[in-house]
Amino acid sequence: MTKVDLVLQELNRIEGLNQISDQERNLQKFNEAQTKIDEKTQIDPEPTNDEGDRDENSLEKEKLGSTDLKKFRSEIVAPLLSKQQQIHPKVRELMQHCSPLEIEEVNLWGSRIGDIGATTLSMNKRWTKLTSLVLHGNEISDRGIVTLSKSGSWADLTILNLSNNSIGDKGVITLSKNSTWKKLAKLNLGTNSIGAEGAIALSENDSWIQLTTLDLGNNAIGAKGAAALGKNSSWAKLKVLNLSYNSIGAEGAASLSLNSSWINLMTLNLDYNSIGVEGAKALSKNSSWKNLTTLYLEKNSIGSEGTIALSKNRSWRKLKALDLGKNSIDAKGAIALCENSSWVHLMVLDLRSNSIEAEAAKVFIKIRPNLIVNI
Repeated sequence: MTKVDLVLQELNRIEGLNQISDQERNLQKFNEAQTKIDEKTQIDPEPTNDEGDRDENSLEKEKLGSTDLKKFRSEIVAPLLSKQQQIHPKVRELMQHCSPLEIEEVNLWGSRIGDIGATTLSMNKRWTKLTSLVLHGNEISDRGIVTLSKSGSWADLTILNLSNNSIGDKGVITLSKNSTWKKLAKLNLGTNSIGAEGAIALSENDSWIQLTTLDLGNNAIGAKGAAALGKNSSWAKLKVLNLSYNSIGAEGAASLSLNSSWINLMTLNLDYNSIGVEGAKALSKNSSWKNLTTLYLEKNSIGSEGTIALSKNRSWRKLKALDLGKNSIDAKGAIALCENSSWVHLMVLDLRSNSIEAEAAKVFIKIRPNLIVNI
């Protein structure tokens, strides 16, 4: 297996693979052809500048050579130069020094290849064994993701990281229509500009049935986008879902809680979504996420009322970690959580930055001596 990393400015060379790229071959051919044409159109200097003193054969040669040169430049040179401009230098270097048939992992983290680089990658039809593509922090917008998502060559792709770019709804709508990446298991779209329309489009994808991880953190899908995702029924293998910082509110949380197809969900991150008391109450009623082990609900204005409602859940019997930091919870709410008899596997309870006095810790220890409580 060949793994290619271009993290920031660094390129890990693949020794022994000094193949010449197609672009270099084309330029080499161009240079050779250019030399021949230059020789063909070479006119011996005349002793006079008077056009009338030249013989007809010389004029005919110059006219014919000039025509051939223009034709060559318009039909061959221009397309070559156009392609060269579309090849990002880092991507060109990657393609030059790596055997295309052996590449399985490509990491371009923070390389800033932009839309040009993404388009170049999408045109590559030789990475047929590619399983992982990391494009975090590359200044890719809708334009680049539209072309990238149309790639039909990466049938074995299982990991795609597009986080920290400038991808919006238009790009995600096209991405969601991709039907080639049937093995896709991990998709990271965190920290982009994805709204409700993009989330709705993603929810309608029925090709990524192997999807286990979806990261949409730090976008703007809102309640409408969350509701659409909650209705998805094709991601039955989903284990990790990150929707933090998306302003889904109580309505969005309530819609998600109604999902019945994510029976394998293990980690759910809803940090910073302002779900409030009503959102917490709705989540507590969920009965399908029986494999849930980790739940993040930091900074959601849940309060003690919402916390007490959560404590009444009896379905998350495998829950191991619960984060309720920054939620204005008092000792009464915290004690209610500790008294939940269904969460027998709960090991970590994060209650930092709440309204809980240190004295309450003695009560926690008495109820759940093996529980690690962070206050």
